[in-house]
Amino acid sequence: MNLHKLTFFIVALVASINLTVAEGEAEAEIIPRPTLNPCMLACFDNYDCDRHNVDLVYAIVNNQCVLYQNICWFKKFNCKRINDCLPTVPEATHRACVGACNVPCRAIHTKGVCATFYDGSQKLGRKIFFTSKCAADNYACQNGVAYTEITTGPCP
Repeated sequence: MNLHKLTFFIVALVASINLTVAEGEAEAEIIPRPTLNPCMLACFDNYDCDRHNVDLVYAIVNNQCVLYQNICWFKKFNCKRINDCLPTVPEATHRACVGACNVPCRAIHTKGVCATFYDGSQKLGRKIFFTSKCAADNYACQNGVAYTEITTGPCP
């Protein structure tokens, strides 16, 4: 019986030592925590914008005129900028945007973009392929239409 007690005591002691060593190793290995973007989720607004409601909003973003289908899409854009730690963009007038409608687009090798344009009568949007987002913004400004969706690559 004493042999069983001694064996139990030795097993318990070894387990205790292993546990203490394992805890010490875990404390010694410091894993850095990822830093969070301080602006992330600063804008909690949840916009569900109607793509068929056309009431164009103009803005100048990076010296280029950008059109938004309506005020909801514009507010959604600014909310994303807030969450990306970028300043909001004020509305502009059509007249102010006219001079920023034909911005030279840098020749960069990309897959291009597919922009979807809606007007009040279309249930399915009209998809147009552009070589860049810059080219899509120029087209939208020059033609007085706004896209509500833009994806990388050719149109399906």
